[in-house]
Amino acid sequence: MHKVFTADNFIQLDQLRSLLLKNGIDCMHKGESSIGSGAAGGEVPPIAIKNELHIFEESEIEIAKELILEFLTAQNDRTDWVCKDCGEHISKEFSDCWKCAGENIESI
Repeated sequence: MHKVFTADNFIQLDQLRSLLLKNGIDCMHKGESSIGSGAAGGEVPPIAIKNELHIFEESEIEIAKELILEFLTAQNDRTDWVCKDCGEHISKEFSDCWKCAGENIESI
């Protein structure tokens, strides 16, 4: 296995894992089992664990890192938006409107 990313939060790591899987790169979220079970027995708080994303094929390291960089760059470039369906002001972290479930067409 080859580590391609380390994150402090599970949400970002899970998003990246989904991205790689969607692009045909088999990967594994290492560290997830440390919470609530295993050797730590639930004693280690989730914030104290560095979670890692590993891929299985060495030949896919570069493409995985490129996809991750594109994702992180796009995340930083996002801005707040207004839902085209209902006019609700939505924070940049969200790709769907929480009021009417309308999609932000710029995030597609």
